[in-house]
Amino acid sequence: MQMLKTHNKAFKIMKRFHYLDHSIGPLIILLGIVRGVVPFIPIVFSKYILSSVIDKQYKEALYYSIAMSLLFCGGCIISEWIKKIVTDKNSELSRKIEDIIHQKPLGLDYESIEDGKVIGSYTSAISALKYKGSYQQLVSKYSELLQSIVSFLVAIGLTLQLCVSVSISEYKILNMVTNPVVCVALILVVILGMMGVTGKAVKWSQNKISELFEVKLDSERRFAYLCRMFRDEEMIKTIQAYEAGKSISNLLKDTSKHIKENYKNEGKYWICENVIKASSGGIIVVLAYSLVAVKVLAGAIGIGAFLKYSQAVIKMNESLLAVIVFNHEIGDIMRYMDKLTEFLDMENKFETGSIPVEKRSDHQYKICFEDVWFKYPGSDEYVLKGVSCEINSNQKSALVGPNGAGKSTFIKLLSRLYEPTKGRITLNGVDIKKYDYKEYLSLFSVVFQDFGLFSFSLGENISSSVELQKKKVKECLTKTGLEKYEDRLDEGLNEMSGLEAYVGRDSSSSEKYSGGEQQKIAIARALYKDGAFVILDEPTAALDPISEYEIYQNFDSLVGNKTCIYISHRMSSCRFCSDIIVLNDGNIVERGNHEQLIKDEKLYCDMWNAQAKYYTAS
Repeated sequence: MQMLKTHNKAFKIMKRFHYLDHSIGPLIILLGIVRGVVPFIPIVFSKYILSSVIDKQYKEALYYSIAMSLLFCGGCIISEWIKKIVTDKNSELSRKIEDIIHQKPLGLDYESIEDGKVIGSYTSAISALKYKGSYQQLVSKYSELLQSIVSFLVAIGLTLQLCVSVSISEYKILNMVTNPVVCVALILVVILGMMGVTGKAVKWSQNKISELFEVKLDSERRFAYLCRMFRDEEMIKTIQAYEAGKSISNLLKDTSKHIKENYKNEGKYWICENVIKASSGGIIVVLAYSLVAVKVLAGAIGIGAFLKYSQAVIKMNESLLAVIVFNHEIGDIMRYMDKLTEFLDMENKFETGSIPVEKRSDHQYKICFEDVWFKYPGSDEYVLKGVSCEINSNQKSALVGPNGAGKSTFIKLLSRLYEPTKGRITLNGVDIKKYDYKEYLSLFSVVFQDFGLFSFSLGENISSSVELQKKKVKECLTKTGLEKYEDRLDEGLNEMSGLEAYVGRDSSSSEKYSGGEQQKIAIARALYKDGAFVILDEPTAALDPISEYEIYQNFDSLVGNKTCIYISHRMSSCRFCSDIIVLNDGNIVERGNHEQLIKDEKLYCDMWNAQAKYYTAS
């Protein structure tokens, strides 16, 4: 029953990916039949060749030998040709499936991606795919299983011929031993016994190896992380500054030792399984030759048939054992593929609406927060508490407040990285959930505080595409003060060590972008997208005071008539904005321009004065 469930799941997986290549199924069936039948060509012909030689009909024996050789060679060539096609198609199919796995996170909502369990599921899926859960392995095992079933059916037909052959011996004991019923019963008892022992051994071994997988996965994750630390310049600086190198090296050695132990234990289980399979095979070989020899002595078959029937019995046993082993191996593969399907079956939690977003050249869009409450998954505390406000179109607005006030969360909800727990956000009076998700996102050009650069060329980083408008890219570089790099658009940021981006594709280039220049590239990328809303989360944190001043002096030319919202802990930057929203403990506690909020002498004024005193001469 369990095996039926396993095969049912396996067929569903193969059906799921069948659209990627419709020819793979028929080819596997054909390969299994051909490879299952071909080995019996010399077995069947051996009887006629040997009988002809015994009867001194050498010319006839030669003809049989030639016919056998031609058929066997032809069958092997066809078999290898089909196998080559299947292998190539399987490799391509596996690559496509791996691409689907890698692209899956791009289709999930950010809330799911930020969940550690989702990332763990993704890692497990990739590890399972590379270790023992690949579609290619599953398909290959089914090809071998079909081959074994075909071989078994052919072998059982030949074996039955042996069993029903009638003894003509004058010895009663021989006639009794070679009786068809006795022969069938004897073969069944021995083979079923060997099947039971071998099946349990294989199942035990595979279960033990599967148990080791989770342990191995955890160890290899840790090992990979430790190795990445030694390639990350920022981590190396921290390691050296705190003299942590020896501790981390020891941890790396211990992890490596643990991985080695896991593989050693796995090897033991494989050896145990192979010894039992070999022992079962040896017993069946002895039985086959003994039974056929007795049949020859009893006169039931001729000497020429000795080789044919002995090999048929052996082949029947081998095929049956192979069916058992492949069934268990398919079950083992499915345990790993369950991780793959579990990840691929994850659904996007967000509502994906269908309403298109109106494209407006004047960027007149009205966004409202209507009694918005929000708490992060797994948390009982609300980060935003009943926030209601309207984002003024074509204005420069600042979000300020203490750490943990809810500023970044406000931005995440606005850009639909998360959905409100309660309440709603509307665009031009319509709940943003009802808009087409991709069209809604197209309205926003965002620079996050923890922005990332791609391992692409400078031009591709700014355009976020391999197809870029060089004139537009150069304009964005000029606006952000990076015009000196205009002649380097095709040079790469892909000479990377850890997270560091280097200028130039050739390894001889050692110049790299500073943190401030990388931040300017991120701002240029937001400008290139040309969204109606520009959101900047700490956009100048890595810039020096002069560069920051230049950015804000050119703020109007940078964003034009678009709606701009930015978060900053540098209160001086708020003076460039006509609208300041002050958040504290998840609530909007103040709102107005700089002069108004200073006069109110509340939280904003306190924060302003707290920073201003460090710039005032004592």
